Amino acid sequence: MKRIFSGLLLCAAFSWLCADPQETALEKEKKGDIAGAVSSYAEWLKANPSAPAFAETLFHTVDIHPDLKQSIVLLESCRNLNPSKAVQSAIMGKAATLYEISGDLLKARELYGRAYYENPGEDTFPYLYRAARLLFELGEKEESGNHARLITSLCKNPITRKRAAFLLARLEAASGSLESALAAALRLTGDPAGPADNESIYLFIFTLADSLGKQPERTLALQGLAKDYPDSPEFRMASHAAGRNSGGGVSLLPTPSTLLNPFAAFPATSATPAASATSAAAASATSALSEPPPPAALPSPALPQTQARQQTQAQQQTQAQESRAKGVQTGSFSVRENAEYMVRDLGASGFAAEILVAAGKTGNPVYKVIIPIEPDSGDVQNLLIRLKEKSVEGFLLF
Repeated sequence: MKRIFSGLLLCAAFSWLCADPQETALEKEKKGDIAGAVSSYAEWLKANPSAPAFAETLFHTVDIHPDLKQSIVLLESCRNLNPSKAVQSAIMGKAATLYEISGDLLKARELYGRAYYENPGEDTFPYLYRAARLLFELGEKEESGNHARLITSLCKNPITRKRAAFLLARLEAASGSLESALAAALRLTGDPAGPADNESIYLFIFTLADSLGKQPERTLALQGLAKDYPDSPEFRMASHAAGRNSGGGVSLLPTPSTLLNPFAAFPATSATPAASATSAAAASATSALSEPPPPAALPSPALPQTQARQQTQAQQQTQAQESRAKGVQTGSFSVRENAEYMVRDLGASGFAAEILVAAGKTGNPVYKVIIPIEPDSGDVQNLLIRLKEKSVEGFLLF
């Protein structure tokens, strides 16, 4: 009898030791043990870099991870594990998005460009477009234009091509070619790609026409916004400007920070043709830059006899940190209007967000979108999970 019992114990122990970390992670996730699930998924990723489900598992792990910085670390450490160029490109694109949300636009721009050139093709043109928009915001107009022209020449997707053409129009305006920029923008309103980004294009036309004193084009843009986008921030801004004397202009910087908006692949942007605003935009954008810590290797899986204790300590530490958190930050912008776009979209998804103004490194303001947390609310993890379910990345602000 003792032999049978010992044999059963040995079988159970062997099964436990041989359990698939991916299955273990899924069970932990179902039970709400997110930290444990992330640890088990990371263990599986390290052991199975060539598995067909590698990218899917990695992105799922990042999506459930409650810590934005650690999500970036995980992506960076896994970038070269899988030999597929397509997978490496997708990992760099995902990491670029997280760097962008954290406010590191330089690193985001670099990784978006690398994500395209690692695996150039129709599927990766959106990465090149995002790189072009960030280059514009950072003042690198020539390289931004080169990327945009490459997209308009080779990309077959009509929406991506239209957005690249709009960026070229904005570049013309920033260089002082207002008449040419206005003509290009007017053509885009009838683009075969349809109404994608037309609210931004109408506001762009309104701004240019207002500066050039072209009343018919100004009226056309205002009527287009009133008819098709009556609830948009673009219509509110144009209406406010229209209430003043003609020629007053709309005070908008020509920066594309709105691509930080996680609710759309390529969110709307605002622009003004004033060339002087371009340098201000570049200076403002750099105020939000911060160098993240260097990527670290994947954590080694804890030994079975200490794993439970370590998880308990980690959960206690996390709970203590969460009790001190002031809110969850979902975006950082150099232009206030762009932050307002995100607040609007978060509100539409049931999140009460607000804008926190902070000073950047150069003294220019940085507009952070924050979802406030009540002290000792005990509902922080649930909030982070709800945000991730809406494809919104966020991290705790203390």
